[in-house]
Amino acid sequence: MSELIRTEEIAAADAVETSRRTLLRNLALVALAGPLTEEAAGQVHQHVAEAKKTAAGPYKPKYFTAHEFETLAVLSEMIIPGARAAGAAEFVDLLASNNIEFAAPFSGGM
Repeated sequence: MSELIRTEEIAAADAVETSRRTLLRNLALVALAGPLTEEAAGQVHQHVAEAKKTAAGPYKPKYFTAHEFETLAVLSEMIIPGARAAGAAEFVDLLASNNIEFAAPFSGGM
Protein backbone atom coordinates (compact mmCIF):
# COMPACT_ATOMS: atom_id res chain seq x y z
CA MET A 1 0.00 0.00 0.00
CA SER A 2 1.27 3.50 -0.71
CA GLU A 3 2.75 5.66 2.01
CA LEU A 4 0.62 8.58 3.21
CA ILE A 5 1.85 12.08 2.45
CA ARG A 6 2.60 14.17 5.53
CA THR A 7 1.66 17.87 5.81
CA GLU A 8 5.36 18.77 6.05
CA GLU A 9 5.91 17.19 2.64
CA ILE A 10 3.01 19.17 1.21
CA ALA A 11 4.41 22.43 2.57
CA ALA A 12 7.82 21.58 1.15
CA ALA A 13 6.27 20.72 -2.21
CA ASP A 14 4.47 24.07 -2.31
CA ALA A 15 7.80 25.84 -1.88
CA VAL A 16 9.38 24.35 -5.01
CA GLU A 17 8.30 23.91 -8.58
CA THR A 18 6.98 20.43 -9.13
CA SER A 19 7.95 18.26 -12.06
CA ARG A 20 5.50 16.61 -14.40
CA ARG A 21 6.58 13.22 -13.04
CA THR A 22 5.70 14.28 -9.48
CA LEU A 23 2.34 15.63 -10.59
CA LEU A 24 1.49 12.38 -12.37
CA ARG A 25 2.65 10.40 -9.32
CA ASN A 26 0.34 12.48 -7.13
CA LEU A 27 -2.56 11.92 -9.51
CA ALA A 28 -1.94 8.17 -9.36
CA LEU A 29 -1.72 8.27 -5.56
CA VAL A 30 -5.05 10.02 -5.33
CA ALA A 31 -6.62 7.50 -7.66
CA LEU A 32 -5.39 4.65 -5.47
CA ALA A 33 -5.46 6.37 -2.09
CA GLY A 34 -8.93 6.53 -0.73
CA PRO A 35 -12.02 4.44 -0.81
CA LEU A 36 -14.67 6.37 -2.71
CA THR A 37 -17.77 4.27 -3.00
CA GLU A 38 -19.71 4.17 -6.21
CA GLU A 39 -22.64 5.81 -4.45
CA ALA A 40 -20.47 8.66 -3.12
CA ALA A 41 -18.91 9.20 -6.53
CA GLY A 42 -22.38 9.34 -8.07
CA GLN A 43 -23.48 11.95 -5.53
CA VAL A 44 -20.44 14.11 -6.18
CA HIS A 45 -20.96 13.81 -9.93
CA GLN A 46 -24.60 14.86 -9.45
CA HIS A 47 -23.52 17.91 -7.41
CA VAL A 48 -21.06 18.92 -10.13
CA ALA A 49 -23.72 18.53 -12.81
CA GLU A 50 -26.13 20.69 -10.78
CA ALA A 51 -23.43 23.31 -10.21
CA LYS A 52 -22.78 23.42 -13.96
CA LYS A 53 -26.49 23.92 -14.71
CA THR A 54 -27.03 26.66 -12.13
CA ALA A 55 -23.80 28.52 -12.83
CA ALA A 56 -24.02 31.40 -15.24
CA GLY A 57 -21.18 30.94 -17.69
CA PRO A 58 -18.17 28.65 -17.36
CA TYR A 59 -17.46 26.58 -14.25
CA LYS A 60 -15.71 28.52 -11.48
CA PRO A 61 -13.26 26.36 -9.50
CA LYS A 62 -14.02 26.02 -5.80
CA TYR A 63 -10.58 24.84 -4.62
CA PHE A 64 -8.01 25.32 -7.39
CA THR A 65 -6.83 28.57 -8.91
CA ALA A 66 -7.89 29.16 -12.50
CA HIS A 67 -4.44 28.12 -13.77
CA GLU A 68 -4.35 24.96 -11.60
CA PHE A 69 -7.85 24.05 -12.73
CA GLU A 70 -6.94 24.42 -16.41
CA THR A 71 -3.78 22.36 -15.83
CA LEU A 72 -5.89 19.64 -14.20
CA ALA A 73 -8.34 19.70 -17.11
CA VAL A 74 -5.57 19.41 -19.71
CA LEU A 75 -3.76 16.61 -17.84
CA SER A 76 -6.98 14.65 -17.31
CA GLU A 77 -7.76 14.96 -21.02
CA MET A 78 -4.26 13.71 -21.88
CA ILE A 79 -4.64 10.72 -19.56
CA ILE A 80 -8.24 9.87 -20.47
CA PRO A 81 -9.54 11.26 -23.77
CA GLY A 82 -12.98 12.75 -23.21
CA ALA A 83 -12.33 13.58 -19.55
CA ARG A 84 -12.86 17.30 -20.14
CA ALA A 85 -16.28 16.76 -21.68
CA ALA A 86 -17.19 14.36 -18.87
CA GLY A 87 -16.34 16.98 -16.25
CA ALA A 88 -13.41 15.18 -14.62
CA ALA A 89 -11.68 18.41 -13.57
CA GLU A 90 -14.91 19.75 -12.06
CA PHE A 91 -15.36 16.44 -10.22
CA VAL A 92 -11.85 16.58 -8.73
CA ASP A 93 -12.28 20.26 -7.85
CA LEU A 94 -15.49 19.56 -5.95
CA LEU A 95 -13.95 16.63 -4.09
CA ALA A 96 -10.91 18.73 -3.22
CA SER A 97 -13.05 21.60 -1.96
CA ASN A 98 -14.82 19.26 0.46
CA ASN A 99 -11.89 17.15 1.68
CA ILE A 100 -8.48 18.64 2.48
CA GLU A 101 -6.87 15.18 2.67
CA PHE A 102 -8.04 14.45 -0.87
CA ALA A 103 -6.82 17.87 -2.01
CA ALA A 104 -3.36 17.60 -0.45
CA PRO A 105 -1.63 15.63 -3.26
CA PHE A 106 -3.10 17.98 -5.86
CA SER A 107 -2.14 21.20 -4.13
CA GLY A 108 1.33 19.81 -3.52
CA GLY A 109 1.61 18.72 -7.14
CA MET A 110 0.34 21.85 -8.83
